[in-house]
Amino acid sequence: MDSPSWSNVERELPYRNAVSDTGAMESALVILGFWLAFAGSHTLLSSGWLRPILTEKFGQKYLLVYSAVALITFLPMTVYYGDHKHLGPLLWEDGPRPITYTLMALTVFFLASSFISPPPGSLVGGGNLAVRGIGKITRHPAFIAFICFGLAHLNVNGYLSDLAFWGGWVLYTPFGAWHQEQRKLREAPEAYKEVLAQTSFIPGLAILQGRQKFSLGELGWGPWVATPIGILLLIQAHPYLAGVSLIKNMNP
Repeated sequence: MDSPSWSNVERELPYRNAVSDTGAMESALVILGFWLAFAGSHTLLSSGWLRPILTEKFGQKYLLVYSAVALITFLPMTVYYGDHKHLGPLLWEDGPRPITYTLMALTVFFLASSFISPPPGSLVGGGNLAVRGIGKITRHPAFIAFICFGLAHLNVNGYLSDLAFWGGWVLYTPFGAWHQEQRKLREAPEAYKEVLAQTSFIPGLAILQGRQKFSLGELGWGPWVATPIGILLLIQAHPYLAGVSLIKNMNP
């Protein structure tokens, strides 16, 4: 059976959007409520006063508790949005699809790089504060990936419920990065201040400002291999995850 294409989904939109204004607004508010639950629990569990209590109580299992709460709040929101996408007024028409494809490629690149060359202070890197690789471009590559992911989908999903879901990716992520930095400043104030002085959240800003030196060779070969592999996997999985083919109707 052929995978659904963009055009098929677009033909279905008027039907999916055929709900009352009240129903569409309720769906958007429910999604926003899920975001508040996710953001609130995420922030609270890693706060300066509660995190030490939980780590003392659960030890190394603290991260399991933290991850479990994140999944409990995030997965229901994703499922709910899947049943209530493209609802409400159309706030903007689809943007050029090459923009979405470029943003998704950047999503894969930054996310892969965050594992291959962990940025300073990351869990993957064991909390190491050394600035190297992708960390010289941005100290939060995974967060940048999440922002690109949200923007990529906002470009081609312009209904109210879409804005509530994908906009949350874009709006909450910078706050999440800032909150993480505040925790790092409490844990290692002098060392992390040095990291902040040498790096930037916005990709490339520290390099442009002369606060950091960088050459492409510092990334190594890993991201350049992982990115095309990740893109191919995404193309194959997207019809099953989102009901939309990324390779049909690729013209802007």
